[in-house]
Amino acid sequence: MSPSKEKINYILSVLSTRKIDNGNSIKFKNKYYQPYNKKLELQCFKPSTECLVIESFDGSLLATIDENVYVLKELNIHKKVSLELDQIIDEIPKEKKIYIPPMSHPWKAASFKNQMEKAHTNHVYA
Repeated sequence: MSPSKEKINYILSVLSTRKIDNGNSIKFKNKYYQPYNKKLELQCFKPSTECLVIESFDGSLLATIDENVYVLKELNIHKKVSLELDQIIDEIPKEKKIYIPPMSHPWKAASFKNQMEKAHTNHVYA
């Protein structure tokens, strides 16, 4: 007798431990998720509550917290720029100024002194 598709789905799942943050969300694969119960009601937990994220073979996400299983739903993160704008305003990059230390800088003092001596001996002033 072979196992059912649902059983195979959960046998081939990937398990990862996570902690719930201050916003009652879990970060998994650079996305944020919130736990919901079977009635699809949001469940709130204290920050730093440990949970086990189950990524099933079909791609669905579940979380187990205190021996209870919850469905994870992705949170919509706000964008920096509204999608309703006609134009996307790009920031103009500022040109970096090249720092040229003054002649009084300790690292330049010796070369400045040598240049001054050559200029007075060769009478070449630049």
